[in-house]
Amino acid sequence: MDNPAPPPSLRERLTAELRRVRRRESAIKRDLARIDQIVADSARGPWLLQLAAQAKRGARTLEGTDWSTGEAVSFQFPLDPKRSAREQVERLFAEAKRVVRGRSIAEERLRAAESDLILLQELEAALLAPEVDLETLEARFTEHFARVIQKREARVVRRERKLPYRAFVCSGDVLALVGRDAKRNDETTTQHAKPWHLWLHARGVTGAHVIGALARNTEATSELLVDCAHLAAHFSSAKDEPIVDVSYTERRFVRKPRKSPVGSVVLDREKVLPLRVDADRLRRLLATETFPEGAS
Repeated sequence: MDNPAPPPSLRERLTAELRRVRRRESAIKRDLARIDQIVADSARGPWLLQLAAQAKRGARTLEGTDWSTGEAVSFQFPLDPKRSAREQVERLFAEAKRVVRGRSIAEERLRAAESDLILLQELEAALLAPEVDLETLEARFTEHFARVIQKREARVVRRERKLPYRAFVCSGDVLALVGRDAKRNDETTTQHAKPWHLWLHARGVTGAHVIGALARNTEATSELLVDCAHLAAHFSSAKDEPIVDVSYTERRFVRKPRKSPVGSVVLDREKVLPLRVDADRLRRLLATETFPEGAS
């Protein structure tokens, strides 16, 4: 029988934890830089709207001059040639509202990562010193790692709250409720969705019921529809497909037949959206997860 591998040394564990925290710090800084860019672009609203109105179909950039500072500052705004310029500018404004709300959270996470990094670098320096007190260093590292585990467990507890769905903030500040599993799909659709809410599900595959919790007497915008469709595709067995058909309708047209399987429903007025998955859009949506006490 082979001898068991020796446990990793303090140096090895410290090196691995430093790599993890540095990756987290870099990722948060990238998110903050992206937020700053979105806010800066949205501040050029008057010029972007004017340029969008003049843009030709299939344009790849909007190029203009910003005079808001009193000086001419040239700028470029990239476009998806498959979509209208105005739609993309309006999407930018909606996205700017969402990311500004998340900035304080990202800044708090960055401060925590930087604090962890300072501690770990101090431990690394002490470990390399001529006179090393391994017992003290081990205790300090264990205390740090206990806080990391505690935070991870707290995230799990939040995810496992009693609500049968996870909630994400979509276009127009509309909550999207995503059923956690087949049984809780039923509960989300039959007990938490209102008749006027938007209902979605990846077509022909297993997956979550997604509810766009619209206010009464309002209609789903194309941006909200696409946001919710991304969540329906992601939380389904087709999550790795580049194109996913997503069924949608109003909740009032969704029926739960008696004795039907758990999570199974019938749509009376089904519409289908062939969704081309946008990875960046999906990543932004997943970052908006919130933990409401109840549905709207």
